[in-house]
Amino acid sequence: MIRLLNAESFTLQQFKDEENPPYVIISHRWAEDPSQEVVYDDMAQPPELRSFRLASKPASASKITQACQKVLEDTKGEIKHLWLDTVCIKQDNPMELSTAINSMYRLYQEARVCFAYLSDFPSTEVQTLGQSDWFNRGWTLQELIAPRKVQFFNRDWRLLGDKRTLTKELTSRPNIDEKYLLSTL
Repeated sequence: MIRLLNAESFTLQQFKDEENPPYVIISHRWAEDPSQEVVYDDMAQPPELRSFRLASKPASASKITQACQKVLEDTKGEIKHLWLDTVCIKQDNPMELSTAINSMYRLYQEARVCFAYLSDFPSTEVQTLGQSDWFNRGWTLQELIAPRKVQFFNRDWRLLGDKRTLTKELTSRPNIDEKYLLSTL
């Protein structure tokens, strides 16, 4: 089973594995203060309460809203779902959290594309890409390797490039050999 966020209706939907629709997976950094991150419990509320909860977490809500818009724009509406760990996993359910962690590589591998959102990267100067804190996370390596296609966006959701066009920048910071980075292409 997979839970996805519908980018059009802004609602969570569950699918059996064999019925998974195409989806985009969002790679990102959590807010410095985790209480300011929109999570499953916020999104599972009725629309009126959900709006109130999202308004209390504006940076995270904006990240999710813009991710939904980007998915619909960049796929010309062909892909209507996205997976984002903060909202698609019940973080307070140990069994669900464990299952999600154990299947994370597969989730990234099965996504049509991974959007890596670098919220701390204001520039479009890709030479300094390695300065983003995104590279300091424990999940970075699998999020670079598992998906066939990874596109990188700065904090304004401007496309910086993909893992093929940014190979030089991507192999220098996490010190990954190019053959592993590009092996899924």
